[in-house]
Amino acid sequence: MNNNAHLLKKDILKWNCPMLDITIRYSQQVRNSLMTIKRRTKLQHFHTVCRWGLCLSLSDDRPARSQKAETSADSAVFDLPWNRFGQEFSELLAELLKMRAHEEGIECTDHNLQKLAEAHIARGVRRLAANKEMRSIADLIQLPLAG
Repeated sequence: MNNNAHLLKKDILKWNCPMLDITIRYSQQVRNSLMTIKRRTKLQHFHTVCRWGLCLSLSDDRPARSQKAETSADSAVFDLPWNRFGQEFSELLAELLKMRAHEEGIECTDHNLQKLAEAHIARGVRRLAANKEMRSIADLIQLPLAG
């Protein structure tokens, strides 16, 4: 572990954020965007596309707009537990989300982190779907490099 990684872990622990025990709720709008991306790229699973969307959105310094109305329990099209969403990347993505919450002055509660994750996933997925040039997994992989 390099010095920066050690300092990063130390800072995250200092923030006193809980382990994530959340469920991501997806709205119909996000689901429609996911279907478009899956059709274009041939990716098999929603959670793979959503992880790309989360990372894309987190790379933007601006806060993501809350999706309150879109993702209420009554309007959610489907739910995905955090561990299934993140799979082998769950811990890493949770730490990135907690860092973002800290940067934005958001308290690290499960509710706040769920809303933050949903907002970033929705923004990232919308951006991916809006990119008409993205026609394959290779195009998706090139996105961060084109940035």
